[in-house]
Amino acid sequence: MKITKDTDNESIDFCKSPNMDSKISTQVIQYLESGTYNQNDNCDDNNSLVIDNEALPDSCIQENLSEGRRIAFFLAGKLQRNRRIVDDNCDDNNSLVIDNEALLDNSCIQENLPEGRRIVDDNCDDNYSLVIDNEALPDSCCIQENLPEGRRIVDVSHMWNEIHRTFDNHSRGIECQFKDWKVIKTETKGFRTQLFFKCQMCNTEANIWSEPEDPKILDINKAVVAGTIIVGIGFAQLEELCAAMNIPCMSEKTYIKNRDILVDDFEKTAMENMKMAGQIEKQLALERNDVINGIPYITVIADGSWMKRSYGNAYDSLSGVGAIIGYHTKRILFVGVRNKYCTVCDVAERNGIKSRDHKCYKNFDRNASSTSMESDAIAEGFKSSLEMHGLIFRTVIADGDSSVYQAIIDSRPYREQMVTVKKIECTNHLLRNLCKKLKAVAETTQQKTHRKRGFVQLRNVVKSNILNIRKEVIEAIDLRKKQEQPHHDKAKELQKDILNIPSHIFGEHKRCKERGHICDLDETKKNYVPFLKLHDLYQRVEKAIIYLSAYSDSLLFKFTNNPAESFNSIICKEIGGKRINFGNRGSYNARIAGAVVQFNTQQVLTEVHNSMSKNVPPVVEILEKRRQTKVARTRESRKVNGRQKCKRKSGTDCHYGPQSQKPDLLPDIFEQLRQNHLEKLFENGKNWRQIERNTIEQSDSDLWHSLRQELLTASNFGIVCRMRLTTSCAATVKNILFPPSIDTAAMKYGREMEKIARKELAVT
Repeated sequence: MKITKDTDNESIDFCKSPNMDSKISTQVIQYLESGTYNQNDNCDDNNSLVIDNEALPDSCIQENLSEGRRIAFFLAGKLQRNRRIVDDNCDDNNSLVIDNEALLDNSCIQENLPEGRRIVDDNCDDNYSLVIDNEALPDSCCIQENLPEGRRIVDVSHMWNEIHRTFDNHSRGIECQFKDWKVIKTETKGFRTQLFFKCQMCNTEANIWSEPEDPKILDINKAVVAGTIIVGIGFAQLEELCAAMNIPCMSEKTYIKNRDILVDDFEKTAMENMKMAGQIEKQLALERNDVINGIPYITVIADGSWMKRSYGNAYDSLSGVGAIIGYHTKRILFVGVRNKYCTVCDVAERNGIKSRDHKCYKNFDRNASSTSMESDAIAEGFKSSLEMHGLIFRTVIADGDSSVYQAIIDSRPYREQMVTVKKIECTNHLLRNLCKKLKAVAETTQQKTHRKRGFVQLRNVVKSNILNIRKEVIEAIDLRKKQEQPHHDKAKELQKDILNIPSHIFGEHKRCKERGHICDLDETKKNYVPFLKLHDLYQRVEKAIIYLSAYSDSLLFKFTNNPAESFNSIICKEIGGKRINFGNRGSYNARIAGAVVQFNTQQVLTEVHNSMSKNVPPVVEILEKRRQTKVARTRESRKVNGRQKCKRKSGTDCHYGPQSQKPDLLPDIFEQLRQNHLEKLFENGKNWRQIERNTIEQSDSDLWHSLRQELLTASNFGIVCRMRLTTSCAATVKNILFPPSIDTAAMKYGREMEKIARKELAVT
């Protein structure tokens, strides 16, 4: 038996026969002298070299691998990867006999045996030599390779270990190599891929999955569906995304199946988070000693939203949600989802059959108004507060846009405890509604038959002071809030301060000194109050202020429902910006639950993994920690520097809107319009007598104003005639079409006294 190794510099021939020369390197001698091999005395063939299996344990192989390549590792690697033959002449079956070819160079084998692979021991006289005939090897063309097209999602670590497990241990008595394995088939289960291999040398088959079936790891299909819920897309968007990446997508049936499973997991996680938030609120209430009949009471924020945008007129959403948030913890305590539609029930009803067994999420009357979803859901939260959290929601902060408070009062959730819920209006909503009403006043128009001069200028005065009025209200709130008086007295004083704001802003300061308000009396500033009253503008402004002053009690608290608005923004993100209908079969419920977890913990993926008893991937932990750090840094920056806002230029916008720049008309269109205008001018020339009689009132006639825009009046005729051909007509045309408003005291006196003068002249 001999082991031959051909290299560039040396040839090592090792033989136990005494009549053969041997050139052994120092490293091989050290290895042989170490005693890690045993010569089997039971073998008749003394030329055989026997290495005992126990001489090279697996642990030693792994340790040598980590430290680098050595002779022992090299031999052990050959023992694992190459053909192993047990000598039948040996009584010890645990002994492993390395055949001659164990360390042969492949290139030498191909050169010595050009017609096939044969391994023959020339020194052995027995018949135990192994001969492999050419025909024994299967033809490679018999196995048709079927490589999958496109990209796949794989667990790299798992795939690498599976490749080693499958191919490293492959040994069938033939020198099979990795290149001999062919992919013959692929199967997919959603995003999981199974590859089927076959060896073209020995026809051995094996298969590998793209990821492990580990109960501690979230399945790729569920992970993808959970991702779509969190980022706010559905199956259609997922399919398009996968197509863009050239990845085969799961079927819609598979998507719905995994989504139905995740709905329960998301709702379970959300419920756990809400109960945990309730425990924190309860503990804080006990520390403040806010207790009624042994039951802690707290202040909450309530608001709702819908799955579909209403745009101020179409309140017909099929799904909606009402949320209750703890004021001190700023965490969700309750969410109530309302659905008016179920796909399975609707299909069965339209076909006149009984619906199949399914989990139905429809819990609201289809014929009921969608606007009542918010009040119904929030009233349910108040009624379940004792059972769910052991708390009384004594005070609610909400806006005045819905009948939420009335629904709470009607339900009487704490009738046994003799507690009536109190409402505090959101300051932001009150001020925003005030600005909307003042803006409506600034956009008021007059009837054509009762137009008065100066009305437009006074409207602009109101428009330019809207933010000033809002600022004065906030300053009055801050001033009264600092005073050390009973809350009821401060509310009364604040109401009087708010009622005085319109006269103060528009230049009349009669009551400012009475209110203790120090004004910067500037005699040059005009008092617009009499003129505004003359045009009925001041009365409208005062009406909006009176409505606001009625809520002076709530304004003193200066509470807002901003946390509820933040929660609504998360919902809006997870339902695709309210552009996709997710309310058919439970998807809306899962997304609301995901928004709850995200709002309460800022780490929805981690919480869902933990709730499902799955290991949290490191990439998820890194992502959520990075985002939390960024949010905290942004919050601190805003406290120091304030919120950065872009300043907008006042006036018209040349880039957008009616005053935006537009290209010139096409020549043929311009010529047609010119001809139409000339025909109208000729027609007016024929009817000049009738026009003169109809416009005798001049500025008081609507026809007079409209004709002046189409005619070149005598006051402008000379300017146009004296223009040079090289002078641009842009400024002149602009002055003619949009003349500046000139209204002096003399002109106003002339208009007022004109009728009197006519009467006096007529008498004389």
